[in-house]
Amino acid sequence: MNTQATIALAATLLLGACAATPQAVMDQANDTVGMMGRLETAMAEFRRVEGNAEQARRDSMQRQMAAVDETQIGSRRDARARVSAGDSETGALIDRLVGDSDALGQDEADLAAAKAGDAATLQALATPLPSTAAQTRAAQKKLAAIGTELPLKTRAGELADFAAAIRKAVDENRQKIRDAEAAAH
Repeated sequence: MNTQATIALAATLLLGACAATPQAVMDQANDTVGMMGRLETAMAEFRRVEGNAEQARRDSMQRQMAAVDETQIGSRRDARARVSAGDSETGALIDRLVGDSDALGQDEADLAAAKAGDAATLQALATPLPSTAAQTRAAQKKLAAIGTELPLKTRAGELADFAAAIRKAVDENRQKIRDAEAAAH
């Protein structure tokens, strides 16, 4: 079989086998792109709703923690005031009131620290879901390429490049055979 016949046969087989992307493959790719778009829309809505629910939980917990902190501080204040009121000695009362005043300042600092700790705890508990939009768009773009038929000009160009590469390889191999035959004589 001569070289031109081999190239013609290869080109015919290649065009016949690769002339068109199977419709089932294009349909599947297009359906997948559509489903990924709907999934991303649903995920974005889920993140929005989950974020709102998470914020409502944080707000509720913040109010509850603040109420607990205020109650604890108020109880300590009441206990100190009762002890202070039961003492009839003025000097001891003044010392205790000064101590109470210092303690009230510490209570306020403790309350601020407790609120800061509560805020840090709530922030650590509520980590938003990351967006998957960029990854979904990238995957859709790649899949969309599969769902599109290549134009005849592109396919013909790829076939011509393939045939040229085969012709070049055949010509190089012929030259090697001639060189080997010449070297053998």
